[in-house]
Amino acid sequence: MMWWEIVDANRGMRSPLGHDCLPLVLQHGVEDLQTACTLLQTSKAMRDAALAHCSVQLEFKAGKIDHVDRVAAWINKTLRHLPASLLELDYDWDYDAASHTLNLAHLTALTKLTTGTHVPVFSDAQLPRSLRHLVCGRLQDIQPLLPLRYLRRLDIQSSRSTAAELDRLSSFTALTQISLGYRQIDCLNAAHCVGVDERSVAPSAACAAWPALSCKLRQLHIEVIYEFRTEDPALRGLSAAAVAAIGSLSALTSLNLTFVDSLEATPTQLAQALRRCTALQQLSLGCVELQWLPAGQAAEDDDDEDQAKAAGMEAVAAAVASLPSLQSLSIFELPLSVQATATLASAAAGTQLTMLQLDGCGVTPAGLAAIALGLPNLRHLDADVHGDVTAAIPVLARLPLQRLQLGHFCTFSTESLAVFLPSWRSLLR
Repeated sequence: MMWWEIVDANRGMRSPLGHDCLPLVLQHGVEDLQTACTLLQTSKAMRDAALAHCSVQLEFKAGKIDHVDRVAAWINKTLRHLPASLLELDYDWDYDAASHTLNLAHLTALTKLTTGTHVPVFSDAQLPRSLRHLVCGRLQDIQPLLPLRYLRRLDIQSSRSTAAELDRLSSFTALTQISLGYRQIDCLNAAHCVGVDERSVAPSAACAAWPALSCKLRQLHIEVIYEFRTEDPALRGLSAAAVAAIGSLSALTSLNLTFVDSLEATPTQLAQALRRCTALQQLSLGCVELQWLPAGQAAEDDDDEDQAKAAGMEAVAAAVASLPSLQSLSIFELPLSVQATATLASAAAGTQLTMLQLDGCGVTPAGLAAIALGLPNLRHLDADVHGDVTAAIPVLARLPLQRLQLGHFCTFSTESLAVFLPSWRSLLR
């Protein structure tokens, strides 16, 4: 089954097809790819969309296919029928695309191309020279980007590039914004990793190129679903060198570190790196296994490890709270003691933090009160709190909250509801 959407990009204007609803979405479901090619070639809707400078979203959906090469040939034929005047193309292929090469050079007006995570850009891909913004699933070779002299923004959703390849991006003078994603779970499909040394493209190796991109790299998202991964720490974790490299990214505005076994990095090293990322606006930390205890020291029992984690997170919380531009902070499955929570709240009092999410961090009612007192600009608070939060309700009510979620394990008195909903009793009548 193949389908596409033609989306009217001229918001505020009447659709050229006579529909009042914007954006305009047309869907055609076909069983045969040759029929799809004919539809694209003869479709008045497609021509009108191109003339109106609309964006086109094209998606191929397939179940089990025995002749992938034949299907790939039909896909290429279909793409060749797209109007040359298109400005934006959102293309996805949900089947194994290892044998499929993009050839879009004829789209001479295209300024933005978005491919799904299942669509790798190989070295023989032909991309429009007019591109200014490229969002791609996997990019192993920088070669296809060399002719793109106007490229200003590059978003790689699941990076498979070595440090040497990434370093080549530093020579792109027009390129000002780069986003790198490392989602190692994608490599479970061996077809996507043919001829690739996983260690050479893992964050711990690719990080050697990050400092050279410090003025361009704006987003760095690292996610390793380690339950499904090999036991090789080079693939599961993040080295101390990689953590240090994060600290060199002076232009970084968004950082996600989730499900990462950073076995070589201590909380102090992570805190030092975070303090240097002064442009950060969004930060997400979750299920990060740091080296909580000093090297060579083993925990005698669970209490020792819990105390080490609590002390380590105090250092991390203090570093996070010192970030002057931070607007959104999410921490989950990492312990935050009352002291760490108070440190976070007091140190961040003068920042721009408006969104805070603490899930599975062991936040207590006292910690919640500290947050409410220390962060007067919060508009979104999501905290998994255990215990009676009645005493914190009046303080929370002073915040300009647009959303408040305290989880399923907190309690409060019915009288305290009147602080937020003075007429709540009338709702029960």
